[in-house]
Amino acid sequence: MNDQEVRSKAREVIGKCMFPAFATVDENQCPQIRAMMPIVVGEDFTLHYVTSRMSSKCRHIQANPKVSTFWSNVVDPMKEWQSVLVKGVASITDDKALRDRYWMEELRFAFPQGADDPNYVILIVKPTEMLFADHQNMSPLVVKL
Repeated sequence: MNDQEVRSKAREVIGKCMFPAFATVDENQCPQIRAMMPIVVGEDFTLHYVTSRMSSKCRHIQANPKVSTFWSNVVDPMKEWQSVLVKGVASITDDKALRDRYWMEELRFAFPQGADDPNYVILIVKPTEMLFADHQNMSPLVVKL
């Protein structure tokens, strides 16, 4: 499978998994994994997430910006499954244009001041590498991004 085919297959998996696992590394060098829904998955697999500036993930990213996001689509664990892992470098921004673009009233429970809430930030993950695996390709196919 060439890089373009891997990217296409990866997009299919990403489209089927609403809440991928997002991993950071904590102050004890242990992975911390949580389900997070990306707001945007760009053509180049750049990821945008909404989060709180006060979250542990923001503290982790400030200390170590290397992160991973993992999606999986399992139809039958022994016969049909696919997974995608995107590794990247995260940054935290309070860019007003992005905050306004991604604001949803459903977020108000966490950010009472709305799009101008000082704790409302956007995580941007610039991808460095993607790994794709499925029931036909047990060894991950790697695409440098």
